[in-house]
Amino acid sequence: MVIEEPRRRRLALVGLTPLIDVVFILLVFFMLATSFLDWRATSLAFPPPSESSANREPDTLVVHLMGDGAIVFAGEAVTAGQLEAYFREGLREDADRPVSVRMEAEVPLQRVMLVVDAATAAGAGNLRLERGEG
Repeated sequence: MVIEEPRRRRLALVGLTPLIDVVFILLVFFMLATSFLDWRATSLAFPPPSESSANREPDTLVVHLMGDGAIVFAGEAVTAGQLEAYFREGLREDADRPVSVRMEAEVPLQRVMLVVDAATAAGAGNLRLERGEG
């Protein structure tokens, strides 16, 4: 008597290429559909250079950005890390107190935005950018 051994079933192999394609398409979709930035709108007034110093209110907080990277807050040199604390102190009495950011021509925009972000985080709502001498 001859007993036949049952044939081994060949397992169906699932290709990984379609799976990788689907995952890649989903990745691209979510990358394009998602915003990773926190957009905050800050309204700024841009007065003409001739009017900027003439119309400045006497209680304005003035921040000077120098071309060499120095930051002068109300006549005192400060570091970038101290800005928010100085703004909070200056705005403690009046949150609507005007803040004037005066910069020299060589100051990079990133440096200006660092000061504007610190002022906004401290609660300043009345910001003005001015071009300084130099």
